[in-house]
Amino acid sequence: MISITNDINEAFKRAFVSEARYLHMYGSAGAGKSYAAAQKLLINTCNPNIQNNKLYIIRKSFPSLRRTCWEMIDGLYKKYKLHPYVNKTSWEMAYKSNRIMFSSLDDYNKIMSITDVNKIWIEEPTDLTETEFNMIDMRLRGEEVFGYRQIILTYNPINPNHWLKKRFHDVKDPKAEVLHYTYRDNKYLDKDSVELLEGLKEKNYYLWKIYAEGQWEKLEGLIFPEYTLIDDMPDGEGIYGLDYGFTEPSALNHIIINENNLYIDEILYETNLTNNQLIERMRTFNMGRRKIIADCAEPNRIEEMHKAGFNIHPCKKGQDSVRYSIDSVKNYKIHITKRSINTIKEFQGYVWQRDKNDKALDGVPVDFNNHSVDSTRYAVYTTKGKSKLYFAIARKK
Repeated sequence: MISITNDINEAFKRAFVSEARYLHMYGSAGAGKSYAAAQKLLINTCNPNIQNNKLYIIRKSFPSLRRTCWEMIDGLYKKYKLHPYVNKTSWEMAYKSNRIMFSSLDDYNKIMSITDVNKIWIEEPTDLTETEFNMIDMRLRGEEVFGYRQIILTYNPINPNHWLKKRFHDVKDPKAEVLHYTYRDNKYLDKDSVELLEGLKEKNYYLWKIYAEGQWEKLEGLIFPEYTLIDDMPDGEGIYGLDYGFTEPSALNHIIINENNLYIDEILYETNLTNNQLIERMRTFNMGRRKIIADCAEPNRIEEMHKAGFNIHPCKKGQDSVRYSIDSVKNYKIHITKRSINTIKEFQGYVWQRDKNDKALDGVPVDFNNHSVDSTRYAVYTTKGKSKLYFAIARKK
């Protein structure tokens, strides 16, 4: 017997007893929505009164699914000293007769093969189309456990024109329960994260409304308002951009520049990677001796990776280099692969700081959720960037 009552955030207790077919837990960053969803599924697998329960956890891309939901569920089992059956070939966990399966929308056939499911958790359904959601919804037809089946949706609100808002927020669905949370509801959130979220209000009000208040808001002052989504990268070796992190994600992008076009493909976006772990992960990507441009603020990590055999170089930085590197990227038509989920989100939310009169401060971006953007800036500016004189002349014109 285990008890997780003391580990549950007080504000989420309603979510744990909700029997709505569609349970929405949405709101700000750092609210603990995903953790609560993972806890609820764990209870469903460990309850001795439940047998043959079939649960699915779904996210748009599999790398993001493995890095977030899989690790979260795995961590909870370990926390409570439970020992599930784990199969990393089929990406499945089982505790006694109850199963948790993990799937992404990378492969349409995976979703079509889902049958007889009791519970589904969709992490970041804002990444899905309404058609994809409907396809998943039709899979929820397993035996009712405790009298109900349920789809749990955990997400941050983004574009106010999103289908999720129109379908579940603007119109009341009798089968849905929509619960709103912010970082204030998470008693476990660390002080640095709280300060980061609260500090957004002084930098960009619209960003603060979305990420700190969890409200549907249209962002003003987007730095990269235009880009296209593509299925695959064009032919060519290109280069790589790398932004180091640990508690924040390490971000590695593959970049190809072809005449006036800039192509971006997200290769890695993961937290809690030591340099040795990052090196081992990068060795699996078959990068060969292609050039890597990394954050020059981490010379020791660059040197270690150089000794490990990577063709890695520090990026160019200096006075106003952030602005110049942004301009370097904006010189091109930007194309991002559809599988680059985190990169797309960063480009969607990369904005200028704004002054007390709500005027955009040109050249001063908000330093928030910009790891993939930074890796792109480093690579493009260092290899293709123009001189300060070029930009000075261009601005005068």
